[in-house]
Amino acid sequence: MDVMELIMSTKLVENNHEFEIAPGVKNTDLQKINLTSTSNKDNWTLAVDMFRKRIDRFLEPVKTLIYSSDTKTILYSGFAIMALDCLLIETLQSFRVGRLNPVKHNDHQSTQTMVNFLVQRPAFKTYFDGEPKARHFCDHFRNGILHQGEVKSSGRIRIDTPEMIMPSGDKQSFIVNRRKFHDALVQEVDAYAAELIEGKDSLLRDNFIKKMNEICRI
Repeated sequence: MDVMELIMSTKLVENNHEFEIAPGVKNTDLQKINLTSTSNKDNWTLAVDMFRKRIDRFLEPVKTLIYSSDTKTILYSGFAIMALDCLLIETLQSFRVGRLNPVKHNDHQSTQTMVNFLVQRPAFKTYFDGEPKARHFCDHFRNGILHQGEVKSSGRIRIDTPEMIMPSGDKQSFIVNRRKFHDALVQEVDAYAAELIEGKDSLLRDNFIKKMNEICRI
């Protein structure tokens, strides 16, 4: 199927009150399995597969950029990688806590959502041992790239540092290893998917359902 055929098929689905929430996944697919926090493992595996296909829209482009053989892409894709990873962090944390799309004060809530993720999640909290450091990162990297197309202060994005997060030369910002940062994020996506299927945390499952219902307009 070429690009135009894909676009036309998507429009057809939407005209029938259905729409894709991920490649090959319609909003009605979640309704069909009638998901609850106590649903069986098979149904939760199906739901997590839908979630992963949605998340792959972030992960696959980053993977392409990281492993590109084009020299310019390797040198200049740091901002694009970090922008996508920051979007994914907010998305992943929103699923974890069942955060619905806010109507007001969106940027403030987005920052707090990202801060919470950085200071709580195992793959990141070693480097963000307190909210001030996490907020500093959000301001210099997430907000800088999103609002101004730049990393603020002395912040830098690199691929050759020994640690994922290191102080910048003047100690006023950070040097971020974009590959290590992305690998840590993939680790958190995998951990979240495993937690949902395992089912020990019913609130985590309830929050997932809450967020997916919003996405599916249920």
